[in-house]
Amino acid sequence: MRAIRLAVACAAVLTLAGGSAEAIPIVNGSFEVPTVPSGGFINYAAGSTAITGWTVVGVDSSVVSGSFTQSGIVFEARDGNQWIDLAGVTSNSSSSGVTQNVATTIGGVYDLSFYVGSATGGGIFFPSTVDLSIDGGPRVGFTNPTGPSNMLNWKLFTVQFTATSTTTNITFLNGSAANNFLCALDNVSITGVICPCPGDMNGDGLKNGRDIQQFVGCIFAPGAGACACANMDGVGGVDSNDLNMFVSDLLNGVTCP
Repeated sequence: MRAIRLAVACAAVLTLAGGSAEAIPIVNGSFEVPTVPSGGFINYAAGSTAITGWTVVGVDSSVVSGSFTQSGIVFEARDGNQWIDLAGVTSNSSSSGVTQNVATTIGGVYDLSFYVGSATGGGIFFPSTVDLSIDGGPRVGFTNPTGPSNMLNWKLFTVQFTATSTTTNITFLNGSAANNFLCALDNVSITGVICPCPGDMNGDGLKNGRDIQQFVGCIFAPGAGACACANMDGVGGVDSNDLNMFVSDLLNGVTCP
């Protein structure tokens, strides 16, 4: 039971200690294409592929200029000149958002990073919640609680996942309350996590008994995240072969490079 609890906790870890990373292309992660009018926005209905790299789902979502102002708020972009309001301007539906399929490697561990923007004003703008679903999994909400009255405040979130296919679906949805017409998202990126020392689960530069519990958790739930260092052979996901290699390293006192 302790190992199972550890596997669940492993899913909540956002950054792998000691890991390096390589960039994985995500198309139009800052919503710069197409260009919208300066100081304005363009609303896109469900099914639209006009936002390069993304497909709109639900009802509608809007790409917004970073110089757009309303209710005394300047809605600056976090990266580039534009951002997306998943809430749209017509429905504020919780089903609205955008989705993109990203090329991944089966068993590869990835960090998905994105910024959520919040502001407060006009009785219609409040701190935002962006929901994330990976490969059709459950929606998980990410709330930026800081909502100034004069500008967007952007907060970074990073979620780690293990790919189970050569293509992974990333979907962002409007998770803000029904009275909140703001669900700001910007600067979406994905990096592949590389473990510098397979078997060193806690990133302390050693392979020893302190790594066992987290490794076992990754055996029970190989897609749970923060498990890049459990992939001892660098092939596919975490399996019995990785377990045998891990045990051998511990018994033989194999150290990190």
